[in-house]
Amino acid sequence: MIQIGVIDDHKLFLKAFVLLLRQISDQLDFKIDAHEITIEGLTKSLDFLNLIFLDLEMEEKNGIELLTELKLSNPDLRIIILSMHTNEKVVRDAMKKGADGYLSKRTDIAELVEAIRTVLTGKVYLGDDINKIITDSADDKLKGKGPINRFNTKMHITKREAEILDLISKGMSNRDMAAQLYISNETVSVHRKNLMKKLGVSSVTGLLKVASELDLI
Repeated sequence: MIQIGVIDDHKLFLKAFVLLLRQISDQLDFKIDAHEITIEGLTKSLDFLNLIFLDLEMEEKNGIELLTELKLSNPDLRIIILSMHTNEKVVRDAMKKGADGYLSKRTDIAELVEAIRTVLTGKVYLGDDINKIITDSADDKLKGKGPINRFNTKMHITKREAEILDLISKGMSNRDMAAQLYISNETVSVHRKNLMKKLGVSSVTGLLKVASELDLI
């Protein structure tokens, strides 16, 4: 049973969306249950939630700030932004902060089902209208294998890899990193290779460039 939480301060929409999620369970390869989640009750809910649909504009809390906090404290939690905001800057900011998906509130049921299925397998999902905005406004550098396709990589970086990346950005050698983290040189090398593979680069310069684009350093 996949547990899904919905955070939105528009109460009527919230209740209707939770009911919709419960009704589409039979269109997925697994059973889901959906819950209305309040900001106050969020901490306790994190113990059982697999996925959260999060609105960006709420009176109690800024959605981007909440997204950042959730991803830092719960990197395995999947989060799909569900918002009326379809501005490219807003979308990119949310994805850069670790969102696993972004849907407009104009989405349909088929797209909703596909988004849930996609993010739960560890991939990023952008709604068709969101993807069009990104593609239409992006320059050649950002198309194809550009940064938008790297956003899902961000939250797949482990805590240890993040530590290694931070030390690399400070110019430390493998030996110095190993000594500071109390691990072997070989282990540092493995983490470095994994980082390069995850970020799709083959040099330290490329690693630091992409890491900077993703706000990892």
